[in-house]
Amino acid sequence: AGALGRREGSVRGDWARYDPSSETARARPGGFRHEKGFKRSEAWTPSEFAAERRATTRNPMAWLGASFGFMSTAQKNWNPTDVVTHGGVRLPASFDAREKWPYCASLINEIVDQGNCGSCWAVAPAKVMSERLCIASHGGARTHLSAQQLLSCGSYEAKAFDKDSMGGTCDGGFPTDAYLAAYENGLVSGGLFGDTKTCMPYMFKPCKHPCEVGLEAKCPVTCLGEAPVSKVYKVKSLVHCGDNDFDCMALEIYHNGPVSSYAGTIYDEFYDYKSGVYAMSEDASVRGSSHGGHVLEVIGWGTKPDGTVYWKVFNSWLNWGDKGYGEIAFGELSIGESV
Repeated sequence: AGALGRREGSVRGDWARYDPSSETARARPGGFRHEKGFKRSEAWTPSEFAAERRATTRNPMAWLGASFGFMSTAQKNWNPTDVVTHGGVRLPASFDAREKWPYCASLINEIVDQGNCGSCWAVAPAKVMSERLCIASHGGARTHLSAQQLLSCGSYEAKAFDKDSMGGTCDGGFPTDAYLAAYENGLVSGGLFGDTKTCMPYMFKPCKHPCEVGLEAKCPVTCLGEAPVSKVYKVKSLVHCGDNDFDCMALEIYHNGPVSSYAGTIYDEFYDYKSGVYAMSEDASVRGSSHGGHVLEVIGWGTKPDGTVYWKVFNSWLNWGDKGYGEIAFGELSIGESV
């Protein structure tokens, strides 16, 4: 997984980070969920949809990831068809970003397997930003943005990379650091493992998850691909939906494209998922051991004939689901937190 860095007492920008080895931390390697809050960077704004639901600009990120496992009755009974868009129409019972933006479907379907690296905190945000770039450019820019740069390098200037850390490692990190890095420094192109066409492709080969995390993300001096230089893509604005604000989450996906979400705590059985709608087993002996938290991409939702709502997600494991694609029942794995 890799949703939590182990860099004790570190601070990046105005995000105060606490010691994840403390007793208040969630199970490693996940858990940017915890009892202590973060200061909100001014780079982040509440979603315009969340703002309409009385979220404030003063406190939309004050408890980023703080999870106490509670949902209101309204949240538990959430139905996408009850949500009204800005155009005055209700959201559909099922939605898939690949169908709304078919010119970006091939990019959405292609995943970076994180390999023997706890890099979900970087891989999922990089995938989300790649696809939102494609959508915003109406298919004009169909390239992967570099998760490897998020893992190992700082900004790209004068044809060279700053080797400053981007806030995390193969031991984990915070998705907020990934988005803030793209906002502040921008990202170069970066394809799948083995790619030679992009500037900084992913360096770690796929593995059969769960894998032992033991690799080190090192920053190269210049582009690794055939092109000697690369464009730098910068994020214009950052949006956060409040925890379990499913209206905000669904409207963001519907209007602007995929989002990333916390997903955890995950157990042994999650690694065995192949198809259907996943729901965690009630029997602890069936669930197996905890592997901590994780980060997934959410590209839409669906509704079964019996009314069960589920999220359509992409994981950063090629041997999970249908080459990384899967469906997770609404209310499971904290999908909807830290979106």
